[in-house]
Amino acid sequence: MSSNKIKHGLYDYDESYNFGDDVQSLAAKQYLPNVDVWVDRDHPYRVKDEGEVKLVMNGWYMAIPENFPPPENIKPLFVAMHINSSIKDRMIRPEVIAYFKKHEPIGCRDKYTQRLLEAEGVDAYFSSCLTLTLDKKYHSEETTEEIIFVDALYRLGMRRGLVQIYKNPLRIFDLFTGKIDLFERKHIMQDLFPKEVLDNATFVEQNMQGTTKQERKDKAEEMLHKYAKAKLVVTSRIHAALPCLALGTPVLFLDGGFEKSLDNSRFEGILDWMNIYKAKPSKVNIFKGLLNLITGSKHTNPMNFDFKNPPKNAEAHKPYADKLKQKVDQFING
Repeated sequence: MSSNKIKHGLYDYDESYNFGDDVQSLAAKQYLPNVDVWVDRDHPYRVKDEGEVKLVMNGWYMAIPENFPPPENIKPLFVAMHINSSIKDRMIRPEVIAYFKKHEPIGCRDKYTQRLLEAEGVDAYFSSCLTLTLDKKYHSEETTEEIIFVDALYRLGMRRGLVQIYKNPLRIFDLFTGKIDLFERKHIMQDLFPKEVLDNATFVEQNMQGTTKQERKDKAEEMLHKYAKAKLVVTSRIHAALPCLALGTPVLFLDGGFEKSLDNSRFEGILDWMNIYKAKPSKVNIFKGLLNLITGSKHTNPMNFDFKNPPKNAEAHKPYADKLKQKVDQFING
């Protein structure tokens, strides 16, 4: 049913099981007086009969780029937008560029997206990510002793090795030379972190395959409160790392397995603000690898990272966060 009242919309996700998307929605939700309409990021035309809907259009675009641009009843604010390199050729179409020009300037989450849009004549700027403003609601003065690992080195490991063998069955022999290590992630973790840290840490995966939208929303909310109080967060997920910058929680970003452009396009401009360790690939053959897993060897901490007193984060992100807060406030309340 149509209505003359301006409604406030918020993204949810039919096409994603990654609660990192819901973290980005919670960043936008901080600014809303209420959520009148849930807008599925990949199916925005479902709300075309809802009347005028104000929508902060931040986040990752998108699983079904053919469904963009959204219907005219959506009144957008483009901040913290990322167009992934994996879908750019399907996304960058004349009608999409015309839509962006109608609603410019477009705030981009990363410098890759900024360059992509500017190359098409769109007025675009680097806004950074809206999750850098999560302290607006989720800041906590309380600190626990909990160290949380969120998908650390999730791009490495058994799945990656099996895919390589599937594509070229002759590579099964690389298991015996160490060129393929099915337990690479585990081996690197054993090498980087003291045994005491791993034994007492909390481990979390962002991908919640087979869950409901509400379960993912609840998990995102739960984890933001945990991040706010944690002693340290170790992650390879930007939507665990960036919230920690906002919340003042020490964070260590593990860079490993991100050789493909679909990953690197997400990072340009935002990784500069974090404590980062570049994980070196494992070179362990299958026999030595199994022995390491059984004996728990290594644990050498080559980073020389102080896990008892983790270093504070840099604060170079704060000017971007302050500008985002002002811009979104003006949009919602204007």
